[in-house]
Amino acid sequence: MKKLFTLLLLLFSLLISYSQTVNLDSGLVAYYPMNGKGSDVSTNKKNGPVHTGKAASDRKGVSQSAIQFYAGTGMYKRGLWAPIDISPSSYLKLTLTAWIKTDKTFGHQNLITNGQKENCRGFVIDKDDGEYRWSANSGSDDILYGPLVTTEWVFMAVLYDQPNEAVRLIVNNQVYASRGKMGKGVEILTIGNFEGIIDDVRIYDRLLTIPELEELYEGAINIDTDEFPIKERIDYDKKREEAKLAELWENPVRRTSKSKFRVYDEAKSSNVKAYLEEGDTITILELDENWSKVQYADEKNGFVSTSSLYDSSYPADGSGFMFTLKYTLRNIFKFTSLTSWIIVLVCAVLLYFAFRYFYRIEYFFWRFGDHEKGAMGASRSDSDAYKKPFLNRFFTYYRFRWWPLTIGIIGALALLVAGIWDGSELEWYFDEGINIIPIGYDRSIHWFLYAITLIILIMSFVTVVESFVVGGWKGGIMRVLFMVIVNLLAFLVFFYLFLIFIILGAIIFGITLFTGAFNRDTYYYTN
Repeated sequence: MKKLFTLLLLLFSLLISYSQTVNLDSGLVAYYPMNGKGSDVSTNKKNGPVHTGKAASDRKGVSQSAIQFYAGTGMYKRGLWAPIDISPSSYLKLTLTAWIKTDKTFGHQNLITNGQKENCRGFVIDKDDGEYRWSANSGSDDILYGPLVTTEWVFMAVLYDQPNEAVRLIVNNQVYASRGKMGKGVEILTIGNFEGIIDDVRIYDRLLTIPELEELYEGAINIDTDEFPIKERIDYDKKREEAKLAELWENPVRRTSKSKFRVYDEAKSSNVKAYLEEGDTITILELDENWSKVQYADEKNGFVSTSSLYDSSYPADGSGFMFTLKYTLRNIFKFTSLTSWIIVLVCAVLLYFAFRYFYRIEYFFWRFGDHEKGAMGASRSDSDAYKKPFLNRFFTYYRFRWWPLTIGIIGALALLVAGIWDGSELEWYFDEGINIIPIGYDRSIHWFLYAITLIILIMSFVTVVESFVVGGWKGGIMRVLFMVIVNLLAFLVFFYLFLIFIILGAIIFGITLFTGAFNRDTYYYTN
C-alpha cells in the first residue's frame, strides 16, 4: 500500500511538472487550424482571406482539415493573408510552427513569410550546394538550411530571438541553429505562397520549449538538441547604464562641475526650481535611470535628470580637474561637441610637427644607443673589424621610416569600417571577443577585426624591439613612449579625417544623384 501511494504521488508530481512546462495557450498570437478557411481560433481573431486555395485532407487523412494552395493566378495572388506583423518591431521573440507538404521539391518557395527577402521572418525552400532544403530566413546570416525537401508531410518550427540575434529551426525531430538579426517585413503574413498543403499554423510571442514543440510534433525531438539553447547576449547599452547608476549610488554626495546646474520641482518637469553654481554640494536621495531626487542647499529637495547628474557632477571628495579630464576623454568621439573638434585640431597640429621633425627626434633617441664606429655611415674599410649584431642589421639609423606611425592610422580606419559594417558586433568584439585564440567567431567582421588586431600587435612588437635596438634602454623607453603618444594622436586625427571624407563623399554622391534625376526630368524644346 505504501509503495502504491508513493507511485501515485510520483505520477501526480510528473503531471504537475508537465503541465507547468507545456502550456500551448501561453503567448499564443494566432492559431490557424487551416480547416478550409482562414479563421484564427485564438482569442485575437486575426482572420484572413484565402487566395487560390481549397480545403484538403490533413496529415492524418482527415478531410476538410487543411488548405491546399495551387498555381492559379500566380504567386502574388496566393495564400492565406493573415493580418499580423511578425517583424521584430512587433515581437522581439517569436515562434512559428506548421505542418507542411509541398507538391514540388525544386525551385525557391516562400512557404510562410512576411516578405520576399531573407531578412523577413518565415519558412522557405531554398537551394544549398545544389540541393533544395527545408529552410528558414535568418536575416543578416542569409538562410538557415535544414534537411532535403521531399513530398512527405513535415513538421516545421522556427524560433526567432532578436535581442540575442539567434534563430532555431526544427524540422521533424532535428534542430538546426544559426545567428540571425532580422529586419522589417510587411504587415501581412502570407501563409501558403507555394504549391502544396499547410495545416495547423501557430504563432507565439515567445520561444517555445522542446517539450512544447514535442507536443505539437507528437513525437520526440532528439537530434542535435544541444544546438537548441540560446546564449544570452549582453545588452551593452543596459550594462553601461547600470554601471553609471552604480557609480552614482556609490558616491551619493557630489559637487556640481558647472554653473547653472538645473534642479526641477518634479520629475519630467520643465519648471526649474533652482540653479546651482559650480562646486555646490548635492546629495542623491533616490536614483532612477531617468530622474533622480536630490537634496541641495538648506536641505531643499528637487529633481535632476540622471544623465546630467552623471555628466555634470563628481564625488565630493574627488578632484574636479580629474573629473573634467575623464569627461573630456569619455566624450572625445562625440562628433556634435565643439570641444571634441578643438581637441582633434590641436592633436592634428601636434601630429604635423611629429611628422615634420620625425628624423630629428629619431636621431635624438639613436644617440642613447651603444653604436660602434661605422654605424653612422663610415666607410666599410674603417669598420672591417666590427661585425654588427644580428638585430642591428635590420634596425639601423638610416633605415628609420615613419612606418610605426601607421599603427594608429590602421586602427582608426579599421574601427571606422567595422563601425559602419556592424556596430553591435564591433562592440561584442571589444567586450568579449578579443582573444589570442579566436573563439566564438562566426561572422566575417570577427575575422576582419582579429586580423587587424594581429597586425597591430605584430607592428607594435616590432616597434618596441626596434626602439631598444636603436636607442638602448634609455632611448628605447623614451622612443616607445613617443610612439605610443604619436600613434594615439594619429588614431584620433585620422578617425575624424576618414569620417569627414565619408561624409563629403556621401554629400557629393547625393548631389550627383539629385542633379542626375533633375536633368532627366528636364525637357528642352527646340523649334
